[in-house]
This record gives sequence, C-alpha cells and structure tokens, in this order.
Amino acid sequence: MVDQSPIVQAGIGALAQIDFNLNIVMNHRPGPDVTGPPYVIVSQTEVAEALERICSDQAKAYACLFDDGRRASSEAPRFTNLRLERVRQIRDRCRGIDLTEMRSRGVRNALAHFDERYLKAISEHGAKGGWLQDLALSHKAAFDMGADGEQRMIRVYIYDEDVLYLFGETLRLKKLRAEIDEIAVRLGFQFDLKNRPSL
Repeated sequence: MVDQSPIVQAGIGALAQIDFNLNIVMNHRPGPDVTGPPYVIVSQTEVAEALERICSDQAKAYACLFDDGRRASSEAPRFTNLRLERVRQIRDRCRGIDLTEMRSRGVRNALAHFDERYLKAISEHGAKGGWLQDLALSHKAAFDMGADGEQRMIRVYIYDEDVLYLFGETLRLKKLRAEIDEIAVRLGFQFDLKNRPSL
C-alpha cells in the first residue's frame, strides 16, 4: 500500500487556497445597496489574480480528492488503481455532500485548453460586442455584450449572479465555498472564519 496522504494534503491545501482567494474577491464586493445603474466594475489586480487562482485550485483540489474519471493512456494501471482507491476513501468520507461546483468540468477544461478555447471564441464570436477579462462586475448589465456575451468573458465574476464566467463555462463561488467548507469538516479541517467576509 502506498501512502497517498501527501496528495490528500495537497488537495486540502488547494481547498484552503480557494477559501483564501474567495475572501479577496468578496472583500471587494460592492455594497448590497448597489443595484445600478451606475454599476460597479472591480478591476484591481488582486481580484483578477484571485479569480485565476480559484479556477486553478478548483482543478487541483478535484484532481487530488475526487477525480475518478478516465485518464490518458499514459497513466499506468497500477497508478489508476491507487488513484481510484484514494478517491473512493475521500468520497466515502464526503458522502452526502453536494459537489456540483467542485466536480464542474467546464472551468477545468477551459483552463486545460485555454488557447484552444480562446481561438474558438475568437473564431466564432470575433470582436463583436467586445471582450471582458480578469475583472468583477456588480451586475452583468454593466455591459451590453449581446446574446453570446458569456462566451467572451474570461475569468469575469458577476457579484449579483454569483457566477464566474470562463468562455461560457461557469462556477458559482458561494456554492463552491459551501462545498469546500463541508469537505474540510469531513476531512477533519476547518478554515479560519474570523477574517471571512460575509457573502
């Protein structure tokens, strides 16, 4: 038997990083009285970086803790069996938790094939309506990007909807936070709640 605890620790570390970066995004949230217009655009570098890290760490946490899917043929059967056993043990401990956002493949795949998805979006949607990248908006109505606008949003978080967009793929950050909180408790950890902004 191989001790896979370092991989589990890496997954838990990714969950902690998601929590940390969610704090950054939520600390920049426009006040609840912002209904617009005018709308608020949040373009601070730290928010853009936090959004990128949330996407990346969601993929890392999923790979370390929950990925029971098929992998490339380069994964040796022995390692496949070990990975599946590790994931089975984690899933048993997390039974009953809704993992919709943690398991969401869309954002992970968009990151893994970033240049391909970007090229496809440019080819199919061109410059019509413009592009938004690496920022947060109080409301989607801040920009009229047309019917296919979500395809032209790259790591854009809409506070009012609680949706992070990446080439039309979505991740709901408040829901993701609820999921990682439950996962952490089941795995025997807890995040520092005293500095956590309200959602």
